[in-house]
Amino acid sequence: MKVISVDLERRRIGLSIRQLQEDPWMVRVKHLKEGQLIEGKITHLTKFGAFARLDDDLEGLIHISELSENRIAHPKEVVKEGDQVTLRIIKIDSERRRIGLSLRKVDSPAYSDLDWKMALSR
Repeated sequence: MKVISVDLERRRIGLSIRQLQEDPWMVRVKHLKEGQLIEGKITHLTKFGAFARLDDDLEGLIHISELSENRIAHPKEVVKEGDQVTLRIIKIDSERRRIGLSLRKVDSPAYSDLDWKMALSR
């Protein structure tokens, strides 16, 4: 157990077993790296982007600016719910528990070295 608080006035100690365990979200994203290519299924469209399911209980956002090289008014111009797409992880925000994804950077030359390194390390 981990001591999480001490109340001297009331003579109490707060304990936690859960805080000794690894954060479940961190466990799920441990195998992911920024720049990595990953398969995802489009689950929901909004005016600001599209959400994609990466694993059973892990989703990320493809911001509207990351869907296409061209300016679009709504994500439905590029993807629809149920589409299976290859995406690039562009941001993993552990504090806010968010994953940023990109469809337009999948074939980006800026990531070609990383793609080769990841392909060779498999």
